[in-house]
Amino acid sequence: MKKSWGRRYASKNLARKTIRRDLFNSTASRLTGKKYFEEINYVFSTCPAKLMSDLEQNIKRINIKLLQLLKNYQLLQKENSRQSELIKQLKETKEKDNQQITALHEKISILKAATGKMNEADKKEFEKNISQYIREIDKCIGILSE
Repeated sequence: MKKSWGRRYASKNLARKTIRRDLFNSTASRLTGKKYFEEINYVFSTCPAKLMSDLEQNIKRINIKLLQLLKNYQLLQKENSRQSELIKQLKETKEKDNQQITALHEKISILKAATGKMNEADKKEFEKNISQYIREIDKCIGILSE
């Protein structure tokens, strides 16, 4: 039984719609090289004006989103550099504070030694520190005498 011209025409249109749908649903990673460009050319040559305008709108929408992503990325990079600088400053402040704490502990031990209010553990720690200082002074004298 032969199909009438109308049915054949309708089946061709259905086939074209199916191909277009499959093309748009497929990912570009599956289409490579010459076949990709052939299918893209087919789509652009057979698509009606409305479909082309839809494609153009989608491309514009994607471009706008891409620009927004780039702006967000640049803002995040700036924020990251600010945060890195803040971390650096805080580390320097922490180091200075630790040095000041160490100096204050030494002053406390010296004041305790001067007032004579030291227990045995504090006296041993103080003598240990004095011995350390004497060794460092001896090293400096040895270096200077050479």
